[in-house]
Amino acid sequence: MLCAGQPDFFDDELLQLLDELGDDLSFALDSIDARRAQRAAQQEVEAGRDRFQALFFGAPLPMAIISIRGRRIVEVNQALCELYGLDRDVLLGSTTASHAYGILPDDRERFYAVLAEHGRVSNLSLRVRDTAGLIRDVILNAVRLPYMGEECMLVTSLELGPRTAQPGAP
Repeated sequence: MLCAGQPDFFDDELLQLLDELGDDLSFALDSIDARRAQRAAQQEVEAGRDRFQALFFGAPLPMAIISIRGRRIVEVNQALCELYGLDRDVLLGSTTASHAYGILPDDRERFYAVLAEHGRVSNLSLRVRDTAGLIRDVILNAVRLPYMGEECMLVTSLELGPRTAQPGAP
């Protein structure tokens, strides 16, 4: 509230300037609120990312994030590296079909067919080969997951039984 000690102190020009000042202050306060909300949202996004990474990298279940379009391995956790007997750096950036290990070729195509038809994979029994040539029966699950600006899937794997050697396996 503004008061003046003399009558007619607030002429039209001064009232217009005071209206502009009020608008400017209102804009500034709205901007401060918007920045606070943006910072809070950014912190929530970062906290969500941190929670996801802690769960992904700390999970005892083998997991991978794979781009759907290029079938390129975007991320893997330690449990998956141990399953195949490989370092993370060997897997990252490679395609799912570029190795002699991993899901066997016929099973891989079945996996992608189920993903294409249903938009997800639930409890699909498949076979994988590790770098020692041992074949394992696994259950795979996959859900779509936007990751790093690309349409990906989060694939989890559960080993079903003992490893068996395949005749002629690499």
